[in-house]
Amino acid sequence: MRDGEVEVPACSGFDERFDQFWAELKARNPHLLLAVRTREQLEWHYKYALLDHRLWILTVVRGSRLLAYATFERRDRPESGLKRMTLVDFQSLDQSTTFLLPLLFRALRKCQEERIHVLESMGRWLAQGELMEVFAPYRRKLRAWSYFYRTNNPQLAESLKVPGTWAPSLYDGTPACVLAL
Repeated sequence: MRDGEVEVPACSGFDERFDQFWAELKARNPHLLLAVRTREQLEWHYKYALLDHRLWILTVVRGSRLLAYATFERRDRPESGLKRMTLVDFQSLDQSTTFLLPLLFRALRKCQEERIHVLESMGRWLAQGELMEVFAPYRRKLRAWSYFYRTNNPQLAESLKVPGTWAPSLYDGTPACVLAL
């Protein structure tokens, strides 16, 4: 890292750095409820998107160490001709959005290169006034919530009411995600 710039390489898959990242992320945030993001789990979760070349994995690195990453999935709308990439997940060791901006800029450049019309972030998983709210120029209202959760455990339900307890993304919104408690 120099003068506020970071290296933002793309990855074609998940390697051992993601296991190291996951171990450090968990150790730094024992109070945070997170879906498991080991290399094995990420490969399983994104299997078909990877096979169909619909997934971008963008990382922020220092040397060989992974500091943050974001996954973007291609979700075109053929009926309208709209080509779009969706931010599915963003994780950072420091739990801030510091590295989100360089990841988004890299994704925007890739969208432009590949003639993709829209880069979207669905949901409100970042705090009000944070990066997406400031930099995303357009909003659309959906007919239904894009993210919904329910727990049968009353104690867990109470914990999830506290915003600092978790930071869900579209990665967490799939029925098959595994939570680390």
